[in-house]
Amino acid sequence: MRAMVKRQPQDAERIYASGLYLSGNDQDDLALAQIAALPRSAWTDNIRELEARLQSDRVLRQANQLRDSGEEAQAIALIKQQPASVRYDLTLADWAQQRGDNQTAIADYQRVLRQEADNGDARLPAPDAPTTIANSPSSTLNEMPSTALMTISPVLYLL
Repeated sequence: MRAMVKRQPQDAERIYASGLYLSGNDQDDLALAQIAALPRSAWTDNIRELEARLQSDRVLRQANQLRDSGEEAQAIALIKQQPASVRYDLTLADWAQQRGDNQTAIADYQRVLRQEADNGDARLPAPDAPTTIANSPSSTLNEMPSTALMTISPVLYLL
C-alpha cells in the first residue's frame, strides 16, 4: 500500500484506499498523515468522511483513556471541544447514565434523537430489563423501577 501511494502521492483514490487499509490495521495515525499530505482541494467526499471518522476515533480514544484514569471531567471537556457529533453525544449520554447523572443523560439522548429520530443507540432497552412494565405497581413513570423504564428507552429510563 505504501508503495502504491508513493508512486502517485496526489491520487485521491489511492490515498483513500490506503487510508482504509491502514485504519483497518490499527494504523490510524499513519492514515491521517497520508490524508493530510494530500491537498484539501483534492479531497473527495470519501476522504473527508474517512478523515472525520479517524479524527473522531482519535478523540474518543483519548477521552476514554482520560476517563479510565479517573479524569472524567477532562474527558468530557475534550469531547465538548469537538464539533457537534451524534457519536460524541451518545458517548456523553452513556457516561452520564453510568455515573447516575440522569438529567445530563436525558439531555444528551434527546439531542441525539432530535438529530436522528430513528437512532437505535438512543432507544435500546437494557439487556437485563424486564420485557414489560405492565406489572409495575407504580402509577407514574417517575415512580417505576428503573429497570422497568429501560424497556421503553434510555431517555425514559433516566426519568
